[in-house]
Amino acid sequence: NGPQICPADYYCLSASTSGVYDSLDSSTPQPCFAGYQCAAGSSSPQGQSACPSGYYCPTTVTDCAICECGLGHECPGTANTYPRGCALNTYADSLTTDTCTTCPTGTTTSSVNSTSLLNCTKSAGSDTYVVHASIAMNENEGAFYMPTFSFSILTM
Repeated sequence: NGPQICPADYYCLSASTSGVYDSLDSSTPQPCFAGYQCAAGSSSPQGQSACPSGYYCPTTVTDCAICECGLGHECPGTANTYPRGCALNTYADSLTTDTCTTCPTGTTTSSVNSTSLLNCTKSAGSDTYVVHASIAMNENEGAFYMPTFSFSILTM
């Protein structure tokens, strides 16, 4: 058996004599570090690069070598091995979010892993009032004008 090319998702310290991983034999392909991408022929446990921000690279290869974080999750920085769910008061409306977005002041989410700004609703005990007032001059009895006052209160 001659040297073999190291398979994807593994690295080989030297020319591998076997294409099959053996944890007790360093001359066989070894799994790459979690959070890194290893193409076929990698000679380092970090492979070609760290998994980029907004993505994760699982510890064991599943259906994706590089996976999108997913709605309601974040993958900050690089070399993520799993997506992190958004905490209360935050949301992620993109599949490749690096940091969850904080809800506007006076609002919060009712659960973790929120996926939209629409999940941010009024916080209990945080009444905010917006007062709108206007004065209109209405013609009354010829040349005389009578002011008309109106206002509205919007609770947010």
